[in-house]
Parts: sequence; C-alpha cells; structure tokens
Amino acid sequence: TAYSDHILADNTLPDVVTISIYNLSRDSFSTVHSTQTLVVTAQISDANADIMVAADIILDTTEVGGVSVVSANSYDGTSFLATWTLSDVTINDGTVTVTLNGVDDAGNTINVATDTIIGDDTAPEVTTVSVFNLTYDTFDTIRDGSDISVTAQISDANSNLLNNNYFTIDFAMLGGGTAVSADFYDSAVAIATWNFNAVALSLNSGTLTVTINNF
Repeated sequence: TAYSDHILADNTLPDVVTISIYNLSRDSFSTVHSTQTLVVTAQISDANADIMVAADIILDTTEVGGVSVVSANSYDGTSFLATWTLSDVTINDGTVTVTLNGVDDAGNTINVATDTIIGDDTAPEVTTVSVFNLTYDTFDTIRDGSDISVTAQISDANSNLLNNNYFTIDFAMLGGGTAVSADFYDSAVAIATWNFNAVALSLNSGTLTVTINNF
C-alpha cells in the first residue's frame, strides 16, 4: 500500500501593499493627540496570504505609547487585511510612526512597512476675534435683524491641517446656538469664519460677547 502526504513550499516574502493610520476619534488621517483612538490597517500580499494568522502580523506601537510587539486584532484571510485598534494613545508632538513586521506560516519575514501621522498635543490658540456688522458696515454696533460675520485668527503649529469643525462659537447672546461650528476655515491664513443672518439680540443695549472654543 502506498501512502503520500504533501507540504506547501513557500519561499516568498510577504509584502505590505498598503498601511494606513486613521484617527477614529477625530475622523482624520492627518493628526492625533493623546487619549484618542487610532485604527491601523494593512493590506498583505503573499501567495499564501489566506493561511496567515493575526498573531504573526506585528505592529510596533512604541511611538503612540504602546509596546514594540502588538499582534493584529484581526486578520481577514479573504481580503488579506490586518487591523489594529489602539485606544487611549500617548504621543509627542511631531511625526509619529508605526512599523509593521512579522512572519508568515512558513517563517518568511514580512517586508517592513511604516506609516505616519502628526502628533499634536498643543491646542490651537485664538489670537484675535472680530465681529463685523455686514448690514451697517461697522465693527462697532449691531441691532436686531443685522447680518454679521465673525472671524477668528488661529495660532497653531499645524494650522494647515485644521478644518472648520475644530472651532465652535457660543452665539447664544445673539440668538444662536452655544456650539456652532465655523462656516469655513482658510488654512492658508489660519482664519475661521462664521456668518449669521438676521441676529436676534438677547438684550436691548449693552455689551454682547461671543466666545470661540477649540477642541
């Protein structure tokens, strides 16, 4: 009686087609600050990628406050996509790098791949705010029904990566909401702008205050 068996020959190094870092807390691929959650995904290319396992796909997370060996949380043998969820990260300001490595089932080392994101634990600062009465072309006074524009100059090392959703205005004294996002943000000059039509004042006379917040 003849018996036979087989084993899979595999001398090909797995390759990482893509790797990306996504800030789940801020819906951003650009920046992250401490305490937020990052999701890292990597697409693996290998002749036998379908038999790789999550435990063998390793991410070095030391630059986001983690350790040097973190196995993938999941690996899909159909799409060949490995995923890590990194919660409550700790970062320093500047470029933050995660590095992927590991081995396949045959012991072939995965080609090293990296991706970066900007670490930013320094809050933007609002340096100047101006309220302009569009209806009466003045910075001095407003009245019920006036259309106004509010602009805020921002100081931040990464001002070019900000957007209008990073800033809100407390507009309650002028008949609006307490946390209204900017209508637009000009990253070239770091200025956020809000436009309001037909304001409804909360008092007949006196000083009105609008407050800009960032997060």
